[in-house]
Amino acid sequence: MTTVEWLSRARSLDSEITALLTAQRRAFERVLNVTGRLREIVVKGGLRQDPMERYLELEETINERINELLEVKQEILAAIRNIDRQEYRVLLIDRYVNGYTWEKVAQHMHYSTKHVLSEMHPAALDAAQRVLEEESRRAG
Repeated sequence: MTTVEWLSRARSLDSEITALLTAQRRAFERVLNVTGRLREIVVKGGLRQDPMERYLELEETINERINELLEVKQEILAAIRNIDRQEYRVLLIDRYVNGYTWEKVAQHMHYSTKHVLSEMHPAALDAAQRVLEEESRRAG
């Protein structure tokens, strides 16, 4: 796994959670549209399950993914914390933890997007790679 892939895990999980939350909202709207009391419906295998129970299962799945996201972000932040240069830490946190666009990262840092992408990002990735390699050596 490359450094970018390792750092991007939080952004990927965040996108997945956003999609799941959209699905949850739509499912809740459907549950509310059930007329009368919530009726049991037949699902595969002949099992009977209340629509609200299925909705709550979806909520549990989302909560599990959110917990995983928090763990990944903590892991990423722990590595970033060991980077010496403060500008690189800000850049990596803004992009890979906060999920900012490159334009927003550059604006926040008061640099041009071109400078952030061509100069700072590669240097920040190199710094992160050194930290990850050092952590790997210590752990292994």
